[in-house]
Amino acid sequence: MVIIFCGVPGTGKSTIARMLAEKLGEVKLLVSDEIRGKSYPRIYEFVKENLDRVDYLTIDATFYKKEWREKVKEIANGQNVFTIYLHCSLKTCLERNKEKGGEK
Repeated sequence: MVIIFCGVPGTGKSTIARMLAEKLGEVKLLVSDEIRGKSYPRIYEFVKENLDRVDYLTIDATFYKKEWREKVKEIANGQNVFTIYLHCSLKTCLERNKEKGGEK
C-alpha cells in the first residue's frame, strides 16, 4: 500500500506521516524535505525500489500537480494508493515555515 501526504509546506505532512509510520509497523517513509535536487524523479524511484519490500510506503511531498500523483499510481500498478490532503490556515503555514527556517 502506498500512502501519499499532500499539501503546501507547513501543513504538517511530515509530522503526521511520521506518526502514522510509527503505528503501522513495516513502513518505508520518504520525506521530500530530505531529498536534494529534483524530488519527483527520486520519489518515483523510491516507489519502484520499495513497492514489494514493505507493507506500507509513505510519501510526504506537496504533490500539487495531479500528474505527479497519477505517476505514483501508475508505478504502483494496481496496489492501493491512498492520497491524504492536509490543509491549514495560511497564517499557520507561514508560522511553521518560519520556525523551520523556510522564511527569513
